[in-house]
Amino acid sequence: MKRMRVLFLAEESMSKVAGELYSSGLIEVMKCSEGVMGLLSTVFVYDPHAVVIAAGSGSKTDDKEVMPMIAALKKTRKRLKVFLVAMGTFKTDVPLPEGVSIIRHFSTRQTAEEILIKMYTDEDLSGTLSFGSSVGEEVYAVLEELGITAKYSGQPYMVDALKALLGGEINPGCSLSKSVYPMIAEKYKISPENAARSIRRTIVRSWANIDPDIKNKYFGILYDGRKNPGNREYLMIVYDKLKRIEM
Repeated sequence: MKRMRVLFLAEESMSKVAGELYSSGLIEVMKCSEGVMGLLSTVFVYDPHAVVIAAGSGSKTDDKEVMPMIAALKKTRKRLKVFLVAMGTFKTDVPLPEGVSIIRHFSTRQTAEEILIKMYTDEDLSGTLSFGSSVGEEVYAVLEELGITAKYSGQPYMVDALKALLGGEINPGCSLSKSVYPMIAEKYKISPENAARSIRRTIVRSWANIDPDIKNKYFGILYDGRKNPGNREYLMIVYDKLKRIEM
């Protein structure tokens, strides 16, 4: 059974529900910054299967702003599933778009279980239709374990670079300046130099906060206490680990 990506609009009222879903082992839970723009940008980066938004008393999203937020989400990803968790006295007179489910929040466990059941009984999610390849899911999972999340500007560039390497679009023997950076520059309308700098900053900042056990798992004991690897060294080590996962 495949793991599904669920994105939560980050707020305290939903943190326990997210924890319950994560403990199931079937859900890969992500959080995003509050507000429409933060939500939309995170959806663009992670391409989740579903988004969970809480509204009503007890949440930070009021009844009036939740429907425009959902409309913006559905415009970005028409087939995205949205779970609207109704907190307290939530009400709306606006018809819900297709693919939006209202869940009344009575308890943390009950809410998590209802989301889980709806996701795995939904034909679009559990059937043959896919929202992303297993390769992409593995890349996101590995980078997240390494502390490289959507808060870093270089994260989507690293995701694309690793997917291109794994898919055979880029030869691992080529220099990054002749392969990866031009590819990223063309897609994101930036310069190759900016792509290189952004990846570099992401590696430097995440390396400073990475758990020593995770560092050793991916980079080996020789990297214990060492300065972070360079862009090419880092990407190739992660690429090699991902190739082994595929095998």
